[in-house]
Amino acid sequence: MNSFRSIKPSTWLFYIGLVAACTSPVWGVAYFVNQDGSGHVQSAFLIGEILRGHPLITGIYALNSICVPNFSVHLILAVLLNLFSAFTTTKIVVCALFAGLVASVGWLRFATVGTEGLKTSLLIGAVIGFNWLWLVGSYNFIFSVIILTITLGIYWNWRERLNLVRAVALALLFAAAYFSHIIGFAILAGGALILAVNLRSELRYRAVAWTSACLVPFVPLAIWYRSISDDGSPALPVWRSLSDPYSLASWVTQFRSADAFLLISRTAFPFVEFRHIWFVIFSATFWMAAAFGILLFVTIRQVTVSKYLTSSYFSFAALFFISAVMVMIAPDDFGLSRGGIIRERIFICGLVFLVPLFRIGSSKTLERVAQTILLLVILFQSAAVWDYAIRADRSARAYIAAKSSVNEVSSIATITVYTEHPRFHSWPEPQLNLYNSIGNDVIAWDNYEQGHFLFPVRAGNKADKDFIFQLTTSNVFFDDDPEPVFAERLGRLDAALGADGGRIDAMLVLGGRPDVDAVVGRYFESEPIYRGENLRMFRRRK
Repeated sequence: MNSFRSIKPSTWLFYIGLVAACTSPVWGVAYFVNQDGSGHVQSAFLIGEILRGHPLITGIYALNSICVPNFSVHLILAVLLNLFSAFTTTKIVVCALFAGLVASVGWLRFATVGTEGLKTSLLIGAVIGFNWLWLVGSYNFIFSVIILTITLGIYWNWRERLNLVRAVALALLFAAAYFSHIIGFAILAGGALILAVNLRSELRYRAVAWTSACLVPFVPLAIWYRSISDDGSPALPVWRSLSDPYSLASWVTQFRSADAFLLISRTAFPFVEFRHIWFVIFSATFWMAAAFGILLFVTIRQVTVSKYLTSSYFSFAALFFISAVMVMIAPDDFGLSRGGIIRERIFICGLVFLVPLFRIGSSKTLERVAQTILLLVILFQSAAVWDYAIRADRSARAYIAAKSSVNEVSSIATITVYTEHPRFHSWPEPQLNLYNSIGNDVIAWDNYEQGHFLFPVRAGNKADKDFIFQLTTSNVFFDDDPEPVFAERLGRLDAALGADGGRIDAMLVLGGRPDVDAVVGRYFESEPIYRGENLRMFRRRK
């Protein structure tokens, strides 16, 4: 294994400066919030309250089975909440995950190749880190990618000399991946097995046997998880962007929809209010592809294809090819109640597999061109995150201003009406009020996590779970949606509120529209008990 002492001090400083610059938007505002991350922090708070035996919380919520993934970062959040505020905890985790992803990509390069191209790999790690799942707050998945990347680097050096001690260590790493995210775990398991299969025949069977032994304990866990998460609906693959498999235009849409690096709308530019179709030329994925294309060209000049096909690095080429195919043809999900965003997750992992493959040799000029492009992508994505952070901070302040009124009710939910589809992939507003419930005896019914079987905290009974799922899949509206789409969602919200059984004491509404207000008015008082910046709170009719 390569020694860390061979890494130049300038490379360590480059990493620190890169991470500090990329995460500066997080610390540059008072309240950095994201979409799903708000739900994760609130669930982490509930974990602590359940363990303390809080009667109000335990009367509604319960811990899920230990077989369920998505546990790891929730537990980290629960610990951090004992030391920091919910908003500071969010910042720490967001920055730690970004720094960890960049470091893990650098580690994979160092473990498989050495110091050649290490700074370029750190730049690749940064552009991979700026994916919209990170911005949205898919903490557990990002953590699983970090574990996946670190483990593959370790496995690369151990695969020919596996023994009992190393197998136990690998099993623990596999466990960390499993309890973070099932897709990250599955890709790690497949990646390790492909690395083992690509060994020489005299080493192959031993490596496959040890690796399989490490993975066997997770088979019953996965089966048990599948059994307890079955809600009775058919687990059928759904292609949400592929309307016609025989249409080339439909396949283009299918590929475009899997863009995991679309932090800001293709028609938007950071800090520019108007939108224009020509802003698409700044697409991060397009320029990432250009940089990777240059690195591929440089590599082909250094290493013949035949040499790669017969080398141990062929495993990573195979993993990248498989990932690319899956990004194109895989379904988006197997039903919304079972989670989703499959292809985007594969896309992120697939780019990780490229890191050990490129070679620079004497082509320093072309490497600098690729580095320059990667730096420009990082600058654009950083600007987008700054723009997002400032706007999200403004939204958070509006919700915090309502906290004193929220404390006066026993339970609450939110409805969000956007005038148009948001410019960023993360929409923090629908779950921002969850922060107001942290540390208070107020039940927030609009954390989507408790309406699924996928997370560590769930509603204690099926009726509450179904109500939360129905509410959180119908309480966000876009004024520019087609009328049939808007009306169908409004009908589902009306049904959810009509069936709430008195669960919701007050409703917090962001924005407004006459037809939405009419539905709210059927169940809540017409005069708000709180009115703030585009926010109104209505108490339930007696």
